[in-house]
Amino acid sequence: MTRSLHAELQLSLDGAGAWLDGQVEYLAEHDLLPVSRTPETAEFRTDYGTFRVHAAGRDLRIRVESNDVGGLEVLQESISHYLISHDGRLAPSLVWSGHRPVEDLPKNFREMRVAGRRLVSPWMIRLTLQGEDIGHFAERGLHVRLLLPPSQSGRPTVWPRRAPTGAVVVPEGADALTVRVYTIRHIRPGLGEIEVDVVRHAGGVFADWAETADVGAQLGIIGPGGGFYPEGDWLLIGGDETALPAISRILEQRPADAEGHAVIGIRHADARMEIAAPAG
Repeated sequence: MTRSLHAELQLSLDGAGAWLDGQVEYLAEHDLLPVSRTPETAEFRTDYGTFRVHAAGRDLRIRVESNDVGGLEVLQESISHYLISHDGRLAPSLVWSGHRPVEDLPKNFREMRVAGRRLVSPWMIRLTLQGEDIGHFAERGLHVRLLLPPSQSGRPTVWPRRAPTGAVVVPEGADALTVRVYTIRHIRPGLGEIEVDVVRHAGGVFADWAETADVGAQLGIIGPGGGFYPEGDWLLIGGDETALPAISRILEQRPADAEGHAVIGIRHADARMEIAAPAG
């Protein structure tokens, strides 16, 4: 498929081939396998687009392609993260050609406000969040990062920025945000609404905030990223109550004739919830 946007990165890296081999192994652990692989090259296809890595000697060349800026920036962010985690001194040399990340809010970021909160069980709070242009959150994954501003700081909120390297820079110090990964339970793009379920437990910064979050309270959201709908006719899936939103969405998307087994661990026998699932 022809893609409309691309970016390239070229740099010198000691042991470039070993770095590539390590990344192929790492991605395989997260169920992302190359669609083509030679001793010096690996190409991957994702929901965000494709990326191709060539490593020979100290020469490392990377090309990312996507149909939209948001998808392209997610790929650039991932590549930058892998490289900087390998060697933080590489950051100044991460200069992209083609589409260059703009120092601005990430394209996949939205500012949201709490539109409602209610208990869906004695141990689960459902937050309804409202914002604009949220359609892309219904694609490319189940999970998002929620960003909570400092409480009672009296300072204007500082949201993350996209750095020239492609990385997302989260504010620190007095402007530091609490960042947590959650699963979107429901999304209604036409209404600008996203619902997130939060397990009640004392001592968690986000969980404690959710207990008393006022309508109109501000937070940010970045994503989606991670989580997917498994394929196949038969499914075995399991998790604890924190995984219930993801399990519920996956089961609701299964074909009517699908079969399988779901195991969900809960803390209390009276904490059961109704889950829509195929009869099999």
